[in-house]
Amino acid sequence: MLRIIISGVLLTLFCCQTSHAQIGTNQAQSGGTQVPTLNEILVNNLRATLTEQQAFIKKVVEKTEQGKLNSKLVIAVMRYSQRRNARFPFPFFERAMRYQASKQGVTLPAVAVLR
Repeated sequence: MLRIIISGVLLTLFCCQTSHAQIGTNQAQSGGTQVPTLNEILVNNLRATLTEQQAFIKKVVEKTEQGKLNSKLVIAVMRYSQRRNARFPFPFFERAMRYQASKQGVTLPAVAVLR
């Protein structure tokens, strides 16, 4: 009897998991396929749950759209930070992105400043 109850609880937990930090894709469609924006890719892959983290990512995306940062560089830094720490990649992304941006003459604010 106890096994049935535990199995039921575990089944409920595994079936009903939700992720509140993820952002769904816009309805921007390309031939019937939804294409996520750079902002959505970064927020989801970097697990940016705090408002300040999402504001930093928004600044990075703005600089990319202005042509000051290369989107391939941003994606490469994102992947680097995921390799460094898969559970908490954002701090590595922030540090590496600020360094790479400064090498190109672009200033990005620290997350602590965006509060």
